[in-house]
Amino acid sequence: MKTIVLRSLTGLLVFGLAAFAASAGTEPTDEPQQELAAGQARAVIPITGMTCGDCCVKVETAVETLDGIEAVKADYKGGSATVTFIEEKVTVEKIVETINAKTSFKASMPDKKGESS
Repeated sequence: MKTIVLRSLTGLLVFGLAAFAASAGTEPTDEPQQELAAGQARAVIPITGMTCGDCCVKVETAVETLDGIEAVKADYKGGSATVTFIEEKVTVEKIVETINAKTSFKASMPDKKGESS
């Protein structure tokens, strides 16, 4: 009986940790975004096809390869990636192009209200 209970508890613990790991870092936060320094810009890039935390990691990894990226946070539930970058080094167009080329997801240009400088 003790073994069954122990295995059940272990299974629940593993399942709980897996669920936590899958959702870690993908939840939108209510925290205010940091102020932008001179020369920085922020864009919220719409992305379709992301379904999990691993998808977010793929997008973030692809974008981080670009020179001039300050921060990137993908959100599969919201279907977007928020990217802070240095305008003189990289463009929104290049970021979108990189996501489309290096991942299996479809990124598109943000509308004007999704982009700030």
